[in-house]
Amino acid sequence: MPNADVPPAGTGRPSLVRRHPRVALILLVLLLGAIAHRPILQTLLGCGLQFAAAQRGFVFEAQISGNLLTQCSLKGLSLTPKPGAQTPLESLFVRQATFDYSPARLLFRGADRCLTAVAIEGVELRLSRFKKPVPQEDLLAQPPDRWLKALLGLPLFWTDQVRLSEVNITGADPQTGFALRGGILTALPGVSGVLAVESLRLPGGRDPVALRATTSFTNRRFILKGLRIAPALELSRLELDGSGRNRGVAKLQLEGLCGGGRLVAQLEAGPLTWLLHAEASQIKASELSDTLGKITGPLPDLVSARVDLGGDPNRPKSWSGAVRLRCELPLSSGGNASLECGAALENGALELTSLDGRAPASYFAGSGRVRLPGTWAEFARVEGGAQLEFESSNLGDWMPLASASRIGGTLRGEAKAKLAKGALQVDLQMGGDSVQAGSFRSAKCRLEASFAAPIQGLR
Repeated sequence: MPNADVPPAGTGRPSLVRRHPRVALILLVLLLGAIAHRPILQTLLGCGLQFAAAQRGFVFEAQISGNLLTQCSLKGLSLTPKPGAQTPLESLFVRQATFDYSPARLLFRGADRCLTAVAIEGVELRLSRFKKPVPQEDLLAQPPDRWLKALLGLPLFWTDQVRLSEVNITGADPQTGFALRGGILTALPGVSGVLAVESLRLPGGRDPVALRATTSFTNRRFILKGLRIAPALELSRLELDGSGRNRGVAKLQLEGLCGGGRLVAQLEAGPLTWLLHAEASQIKASELSDTLGKITGPLPDLVSARVDLGGDPNRPKSWSGAVRLRCELPLSSGGNASLECGAALENGALELTSLDGRAPASYFAGSGRVRLPGTWAEFARVEGGAQLEFESSNLGDWMPLASASRIGGTLRGEAKAKLAKGALQVDLQMGGDSVQAGSFRSAKCRLEASFAAPIQGLR
């Protein structure tokens, strides 16, 4: 059944004049009267902003100026959390923020078309060491359409043009944590803009990098081109389309170069239907070593991948589509292991149609099936199962080269998993010959084990 709060596709939410003409007339008269007494309106607006911030645990300060009929400026804006407030924000200071808007648009086209321009300069944002508490309610009871609402709630989709300058963000650890200095963004209709960052440092102690890309912005459609994040990682094109915001529809397109390969993705998300398509090919992990940081052991190369999915975001059972994946992993012996995986969503079930891994001295294969629930809140009642069998006559193949000589032998076995009532039960049987792991040696060994554990978010 369609959501009554969402307008049908192709129609926007009616303007305030159409929905409540008398209220619109009263607001217009009050606005014109208040403009004649601008200091009073500035005081009222300041009190309203302070009250709204206090309700969320913050202290707000700013000097308000502008004619307030079509423009409002906030100078020296300061936002700090109250003592005891649970928030990752340590402090926010903005030298000046200016908002241009149109009362006529508000009356005749709605609130989402009211804002015409945003200009913000001199931003100092500091983050604290805050860890969000784990919610007590079921994690999967929250449907994924909250991500769509967050995307459509971006300030970028509320205005016709954006100018940001001198943006600085400091993470909780100022020495080795996240830090962004000298951020600039201009998104103007019909004019080529720019996204630039003088210095961006990611967590982990990596060297800072400078970023630069071109932008365009027309009818709430933002396009970013040529953003090189690392030597082997470039975002060729990113498009965020919020022109359908009044219908609750957003579109995303991404094209990139990654590890010598190519990545493309498209997402169209609405209140009742999501459509996702993604493809990737020839992505070599060795070329991403600088981006991924220090990782011991070999990483798989992505040969090809394809995802095609669609369905109602609030009804997992309605989804259909397929996923295909093929990877290769270099082995310490010099050969390669291949992995092929396929999954299908159909008739209310997620089925692992194929899982096949092969190497010169090893193999594993598996399959599985899970019935999907009607809603995310019903995930606790999901039932399904999977099975896996494996055999390797050279365990050292799967270890990093430095430790491959200390591990060896033959290992074979099978595992079965069952999911029911929010708990996972696994039964494992395996045996080995001439197994060696460091100083441990065994001519023959056998292991049988069973365990069950609840899965967080499913109970």
